Amino acid sequence: MLNFKFIASFCRNQNGQISIMMALLLIPMAILLGGALDVALNFNQTSKQQHALDIALLAAVSTKIDEQKYRNKTAQKGYRKQVFQKMFKLNYATSSPEFTFEFSDKGMKVSSRDKTKTTILSLANIKSLGVNINAMAIYPKETMFEIVLIFDATGSMGRIISNVKRNAINFTDDILTSLTDIDVKLDNIDTKVISYKDYWVDSNPMFLSKFYHLPVEKSQFAAIINPIRASGGGDLPESGLEALKFALDAKSPSRKPDIKTNKIIVLWTDAEAIPLKNQRKSAMDKRLITTSGTWAPWYRYAPRNYPSGMPQTLNAYKKLWDKAKNTRLLLFYGKRGQGKNFYPWKQMKKWERIKHIIGNPNNIDYSDLIEEIAETIAEMSKTHLSE
Repeated sequence: MLNFKFIASFCRNQNGQISIMMALLLIPMAILLGGALDVALNFNQTSKQQHALDIALLAAVSTKIDEQKYRNKTAQKGYRKQVFQKMFKLNYATSSPEFTFEFSDKGMKVSSRDKTKTTILSLANIKSLGVNINAMAIYPKETMFEIVLIFDATGSMGRIISNVKRNAINFTDDILTSLTDIDVKLDNIDTKVISYKDYWVDSNPMFLSKFYHLPVEKSQFAAIINPIRASGGGDLPESGLEALKFALDAKSPSRKPDIKTNKIIVLWTDAEAIPLKNQRKSAMDKRLITTSGTWAPWYRYAPRNYPSGMPQTLNAYKKLWDKAKNTRLLLFYGKRGQGKNFYPWKQMKKWERIKHIIGNPNNIDYSDLIEEIAETIAEMSKTHLSE
C-alpha cells in the first residue's frame, strides 16, 4: 500500500525534487540516445539500398535490347524494369521498396520509397523512418572504337611482331570474347597498323595501313600484317614520335558525326625516339649521342620524306595529345630490363591517359596484350550515374 505522506514529504524535500527531475530527464535522454541508434540503422539501410539501386540502374540502362523481340518502346521499358528489379534483388534482399520509373530519350530515372522500423523512437510515437532515394543514369551513347597498332619494326623487335602476326586472324575475336567475359558488348572495331623504322637510315621508314573493319575484314587485316618484317633501324633512336603522330591523326572512314569515337593506340618499342626538331640540338640531343654512341651528324637535318606538320618540341607535342581527349595509349617499351629513362617515354609518364608497361616488349604475352586492350575498352565504355 502506497505511503502518500512519505511521497509528499519526498517531493517537498530538495534532494527528492532533484531525484525526481533527474528521473524525468532520463526519459528524453534515453529516447534521444536510442533515437540516434535508430537513425544510424536507417542511414545504414539507406546506403545499402543506394548501392544496390545504382548497380541495378546501371545494368538497366546498359543492357542491350533485342529490338526484334521487344519491338516498341513500351516493351523495351518493361524489359529494362525487369533487369533493374532482378539486379536490385540480387544486391539487396532485406526489403522490397516501392519503385517509380521515369523514362526519357536520354536515360532512365528511378525513385525508391521504403521505411525502416524504429525501436526506441517508437516510444515517442515515431514508428518508422523513411528511406527515399532518387537516381538517374544516361543511356550509353552509341560508340565506335578505333585501335591503332604501332610496331617498332627495327631488327630487334622480331619476336613481338611474329607473335601478333601469328594471332592476327583472331585478334578482334579475342578482344570481343574478353569483353563479353567482363560484360561489355561491342560488335566491331576498326583497326589500323603502323610500323616504323628510322627516317634518317631506312628507305621505307613508315608503313601505314588503312583501317580494317573487324571482324568482318579479318582476313584482309591478317594479310596486311603478314609482310611486316623486323629489320633495319640503324642506330638506337627510331622514328617513334612520327609514328605516334600518324596514329593521332588517323580517322576511320566509318566515323559518323553523331557517334562518339574512342581510340586506343598500342605502341611497342625497345628504343628511344629521335628528338623533335628544336630538341635535336639541345643538351638532350648531346646526352643521346653520348649514350647511343652511333648518332650520325646529319640528324640535325630532316630528310626529304620527313612528314610535315610534326611538332618541333615535346611541349608542343603534349598540346596535341591533350586535345585527343578520347584517346588512350598503351606504351610497351624497354630493353633487357632497361628503358625506364628512354626519351621521350620517360617524359611522357606525366601525361594523362597513357599506361606505361616497362620491360622488354618482346616478352609481352599475347593474352596479356588482349587483356590490356579489353580492360581499356571497358574503362572507356563505362556508363555513369548523372546524379
